[in-house]
Amino acid sequence: MSLPQEIAAPESVIGSINFHVAEGRNLARMDFKLIGKGKSDPYSHVSLTDGVTSFDWKSKWRKNNLNPTWKGKFHRWIQALPIRATIMIYDYDTLGKDDFMGMVEVEINEQNAVVDDWFPLQKRPGKKDKKVKGDIRIIWDLSFFNVNNFDPDAWWSDYTHIVLEPFDFLNCVEIQGPISDIQMLTIWRDTRCPVPEKIFDKKVGIWSGWLIPVCKKNSLTSLNPIKNKWRYDKTQNVALTILNSLAHMGYVLRRSDQIHRINTGGDNNTQTDTYDKSLWMVKELTPENRWQDTSFLIVEPIMLINSFYMEIQGNLTDQLHANLAQVFQWEQVIDDLGNHLLWRSRMDLSKWSFSLNSMRTQENRMQNFMLQVMNIVKDHGYQHVTVWGQSQIFVRVNQPVPQGNFLTLDPFIFMDQAQVEVQGIEVNQELMHAACNFLGAGQYEIGETKDKAGYTASWYFNVLGLPKINYMSFSVQDCKTRENMFQNFFLQVVAAFDRMGWSCLGPMGHDALLLQRTHQPWADANYVLIDPNWNFNGLMIEIQGFPDNLMNDMGIQCGFNQIVKREDKGIFLSYEIHVAKSSGFSVSSFRKKQNLLQMYLMRILTWLHNSVCFEPMTQFMDDDVIIRYNPNRIPGSWMLLDINYVGFGKIAIEIQGDITMDELIVISETCDLPNPETMDYKGEICGWRIKTGFYHWGGAGETYTNKARMKQNRWQSIWLKTVNTLRILGWEFKFPYSKGYTPGHIFFKANVV
Repeated sequence: MSLPQEIAAPESVIGSINFHVAEGRNLARMDFKLIGKGKSDPYSHVSLTDGVTSFDWKSKWRKNNLNPTWKGKFHRWIQALPIRATIMIYDYDTLGKDDFMGMVEVEINEQNAVVDDWFPLQKRPGKKDKKVKGDIRIIWDLSFFNVNNFDPDAWWSDYTHIVLEPFDFLNCVEIQGPISDIQMLTIWRDTRCPVPEKIFDKKVGIWSGWLIPVCKKNSLTSLNPIKNKWRYDKTQNVALTILNSLAHMGYVLRRSDQIHRINTGGDNNTQTDTYDKSLWMVKELTPENRWQDTSFLIVEPIMLINSFYMEIQGNLTDQLHANLAQVFQWEQVIDDLGNHLLWRSRMDLSKWSFSLNSMRTQENRMQNFMLQVMNIVKDHGYQHVTVWGQSQIFVRVNQPVPQGNFLTLDPFIFMDQAQVEVQGIEVNQELMHAACNFLGAGQYEIGETKDKAGYTASWYFNVLGLPKINYMSFSVQDCKTRENMFQNFFLQVVAAFDRMGWSCLGPMGHDALLLQRTHQPWADANYVLIDPNWNFNGLMIEIQGFPDNLMNDMGIQCGFNQIVKREDKGIFLSYEIHVAKSSGFSVSSFRKKQNLLQMYLMRILTWLHNSVCFEPMTQFMDDDVIIRYNPNRIPGSWMLLDINYVGFGKIAIEIQGDITMDELIVISETCDLPNPETMDYKGEICGWRIKTGFYHWGGAGETYTNKARMKQNRWQSIWLKTVNTLRILGWEFKFPYSKGYTPGHIFFKANVV
């Protein structure tokens, strides 16, 4: 398919047309055979023009078929009427020129805006075409709109989710979900990128999203690292502009994903692995409380060998830029065309060393630098929204935002070191001693880390009394004991800072928590950690930080036969709920046990939430869940939406939790999928599976081509439909729960009073 010619401006678009040459019948036999009757290999070639721009499209040829069907469908914006379409049917020949089989010319205007009909093939004017026979079925749908009169309030609809995915190595940004033409024209008007393209999935016959090119040339990875960085920055700037446009339409940025491992192929046979960073937005602001003025910012750290850069992208206010310049020196980064990309500040680090302490010190200085920038951004009315890879996304809205400073809690355990590092502008000896008042007496000490220049890199709690690891006789059980003791202390530290007024916002990176001072000190703050895991002894769920006197009630109410309290020399480690033994190794058997494990997890979350006021907050580390005491929570049910592979790489949607069969059938019918199947382990139902029949694109060695991207879009479209259907049924997304490369969502549904 050739790229469309440029449209002058979004304001010149008066409507759009969906055009499809669907099938042919009784076509002429063009190929000769010595034995038997010959057939044809027909394909269609469409030329469409509105008098201002033109567009050409060619279908795939169908081998030995006189009654072919063609799946290709295209979408085109128009600027004038009438539209003239010329459809030429050819017989594909491997050698020589393709043979003409017939043509149809149609004129489209307001009187025939919607058509689904058969048209007889005609000869070319002035040509002596002999073998012209048969009809073709043509379907088109013409609609009209005016971007100048676009009112976001008029396009208000029910709660819907969409996904925004920047692909810097493909020079594009994709949007999946129910985005209309008029909304996309508004986005295009704001971004001023080349003409967006609506993506049609020929295999399943659905529109799978929109592609917004960042620049005209769709080049792959360059050998020039500076140009690669420019392309990355341009893509993120376009993504920021799209975020602003969507926010004006009532969409709220809820979270980010970093779930897909992408093999971009690279140049010179090099293999470049990267990750796409999806942004999930929900249309949930009504016209009355929709954000009238928004501005998104990205704060991104980049660490090199002996230096560290902080980059800010987005529309900085003059006052914000002036205040940042008072603390740090900033330089403007522009591309080779003189376009502004971002603002960058550099911090020189001490000489790089491969010692553990040196690397941690460098990382701590980087973290402090970033927290300082985040505090300044926050002071100018920007609210922290989500973590995006290593970046932080902020938004300025027309409503009050929390004004407290940020800090991070970073648990670090390696060999004989076990520390909880605390970083932030307010972190000092006085704050650390205040936290000790809530921690009480114990085997720990506070300390301060400084670099060679005397700069404070971090404060920390050094945990003492942990069992030492004998590396000559390595024991997995000793490592687990050490880890449990350290996690128990980390939960106490999180609760101590909450009691001083620091609320947990969620993970920052892989293993750190981001906190912000947002409330008055609260003496009842308490945290629980739920850790589903498996080892050679089997699959189990570990619970830490939960009161002893309530564990028996949990076992009775949740139907757990065996809850083991693990201790080491009288020191509490964790409670273990044994789910299944790990006998032998079978992928199928292990997956069934894992499903049971996840069903138990949902059962625990629901019981903790409804019976003892512990509300799940966020995923942490690998697949742990952090739960916070909240007496004001609303009772309800919890559910996990996950994907898994069935057969040879096919995708299935798996749902576990308190969801009814009626709701599952609604999902299947809405998404046009088979009826749900029960998942069980030894006769116990542990969830439901809905097969999609689609393949995941991430095959061994498969590069991220257009074909692979279409595979991803295919199942992601079904995933979005499922999420939107759950929202209509009353299930609200709470936080991501991803395991490895597969995405998962934790949902909550409030009880109906």
